[in-house]
Amino acid sequence: MPSKEEKKEPHPLTTILCFAGLVYISVLAYPMRYDPDFYFIPYCLWLGTAFIGLEILGKILKYALRFRRQIQVRKAKGNKGTAHWAGARLIRRLSKRKTGLFCGVSHGKGVFLPFETSAMVLAGSGAGKTVGTVIPELLHNPLGMLVTDLKGSLACITARHRRKNKTYFLNPGELFKDSLGPSARFNPLTSLIKNWSEPTRHKHLVADAKKLALQLVKEPAAPGENSFFREGSRKLLVFSMLYLVTQFGTVTLSQTLSLLRDIDRLEAAFYAAQATSVLSGDLSGMAKDLTRKIENGDSRQFESFREGALQVLEPYSASGVLAAATEHSDFDMEELKTGKVTVYIICDPTQQDTFAEWIALVTEAASSELIRSADRTPVVFLLDEATNFKIASLPKLLTSVREFGIRIIVVLQELEQWAHVYGRESLETLLSQTELKIFHGTGSQKARELISKMLGSSSLREESYSTGRNLFSPVSSTVSEVAKPILTPEQVGQFSRSIVFYRNNPPMQLDKVGYHEVTPWRSQAQANPYFGKKKYKGRVKLRL
Repeated sequence: MPSKEEKKEPHPLTTILCFAGLVYISVLAYPMRYDPDFYFIPYCLWLGTAFIGLEILGKILKYALRFRRQIQVRKAKGNKGTAHWAGARLIRRLSKRKTGLFCGVSHGKGVFLPFETSAMVLAGSGAGKTVGTVIPELLHNPLGMLVTDLKGSLACITARHRRKNKTYFLNPGELFKDSLGPSARFNPLTSLIKNWSEPTRHKHLVADAKKLALQLVKEPAAPGENSFFREGSRKLLVFSMLYLVTQFGTVTLSQTLSLLRDIDRLEAAFYAAQATSVLSGDLSGMAKDLTRKIENGDSRQFESFREGALQVLEPYSASGVLAAATEHSDFDMEELKTGKVTVYIICDPTQQDTFAEWIALVTEAASSELIRSADRTPVVFLLDEATNFKIASLPKLLTSVREFGIRIIVVLQELEQWAHVYGRESLETLLSQTELKIFHGTGSQKARELISKMLGSSSLREESYSTGRNLFSPVSSTVSEVAKPILTPEQVGQFSRSIVFYRNNPPMQLDKVGYHEVTPWRSQAQANPYFGKKKYKGRVKLRL
């Protein structure tokens, strides 16, 4: 049987016209209520008018509820994400004290975000990380600071301002000597000398020697089959350093190299150490183990160990500039805490590979001394171009330095460089342990995808339409909730502002401003020697 057609509701306009007509007729019929024959007519009209009025009111309520439901349906519930940019009020609250790392400008105000552990700055070449973050940090932060300066330009631009407190330039290549002065010296093995000179610190001697040996003979990002020979070279280095410091009270990298080069002297050291009881017999045990390898016919294996140790110490040969730079310490790294000292570690660009190993060794030695210091005054490690050298313990330092007052700023050009140097697993450590992350831009597609993912997605209601089976079918619509990324990877690549992630707060988008556009930094900074004697200046965009 064919289904009965549903009764069609009258058009709302028809109902309204009927109501208006009844009201008009009721007004005309009002005098009839005094006529004894027709007095009931007005009352019937009023009853009909009231009935239609109630019907109209019901329809109004019905359509109001339907309209409210339409709004609710089209409003996203956040099931697909609630990510959003930080507002101006939140940024002002987080940057209230102006004592942190300069990140950019928001609504005409400088944004300074304090951090207690570590921060990361990522920007491609020429994207503004040096003028927008590194140099402002050197001009603004009064704390003691260790700065890796691979070209010497940071020292030339900021040292005059930093000299309000004491500064040291570890500059074996004597770059820009006329403006920076003579190079200071620092012996990376100072901790071993301190440990031996103070009986209460003897217990740290072997551990510190092993840590230095691990820095000299580093594990690659992806360890291979030669780990046995690397470990053998480290054992030989540990023995040589411990033997020299316990026999003569001092030790340098050049002295260690000299001992390892002279095989007769080295074997004599093995036999002499076997008879000693220093370090509770640890040195004697090391000597016996190494001697056994030679006496059991493992001379080729021993020579592989020795060759590995010689290769990493070769830059400290007596004829090289690094020998003089590491023969003595003109200062103690603890001065970074007690005197707010600034130490610039400057590389010679013509010998970057050689100097990179020395920079990493000095930084490793500095971290050990500062961690052991009883003073918890904050110190900043500003590691510019951090992937051009490898500090063996850096990934672990990112997770543990807060208690020791060391704040690390890692400056990179590409995240993939970090993965190549420190391993892909440590990349997750870098991203998770840095409480402040500043992205000035990147050319890497992987980095763009990562930043887009970190920004997250927000929920959006999307309306789709269906036209039915043929041209005359009614058009229906469906509303569903979809995820919309704050920025797609393509938009990240085209984004002209800085993207900042700070702790658990929503991401911030800030305007990029360089030190040359900020008063008073533009007057405090000196000229970059690589671009002539003229200071780098621009239109003032921020006054502090």
